[in-house]
This record gives sequence, C-alpha cells and structure tokens, in this order.
Amino acid sequence: MDSMATAMMIDTLQVSRRLRDAGADERVADAVAAVFAEAALGSREDLATKGDLGLLRADFALLRSEVNVFRTEMENAILASQNRMLLAIGAMLATTVGVLFTLLRH
Repeated sequence: MDSMATAMMIDTLQVSRRLRDAGADERVADAVAAVFAEAALGSREDLATKGDLGLLRADFALLRSEVNVFRTEMENAILASQNRMLLAIGAMLATTVGVLFTLLRH
C-alpha cells in the first residue's frame, strides 16, 4: 500500500469498540466501522493530485491551441468561399450585362 492510502486508514477495531461502548449492536458497530474505512480509502483514491492538475492544464493548453488552429482554418475557408461567390456573382453580372447590350443592339 502506498503512503497516501496508509495515511487514510482507519482503526476499524477502535471505531467498532467506541460504537459498542456507546450502545450499538456489535454487528452494526463493525459494519459502520467498515463503511467509514472504505469511504476514507475510496475518497482518497478519487482525489486529484497536483500532477493530475498539471496534466489537465497541459491537455487544456493543447486543446486551446487546436481550437485556435481550427478557427484559423475555418476563417480561411469562409474567406475563400466568399471570394468564390463574389467571382461567380461578378461573372453572372458581366454575362447579364453582355446579354442585355447584345439584345439592345438588335
């Protein structure tokens, strides 16, 4: 067992004795002591460490960087699409004007 888990261990015998001394049934006292011990060990294992937080910060920084790259790529794609639409509209306008002038001359 590592030192963190050892530091969180509960003297279940002492807890059980104290509960029995307070009038609890032996089976109930033992069960309550076991529940407290399990809760103490389980809750400690679920806590984040400084190392965990450091990894989370690094992951968040990487994610932010990837989002910025994606944003730039999307902005560039939108600008390219807008430029293509403007060229297409310009070409249609020029064609329309050409057709109108041709029709008006005849």
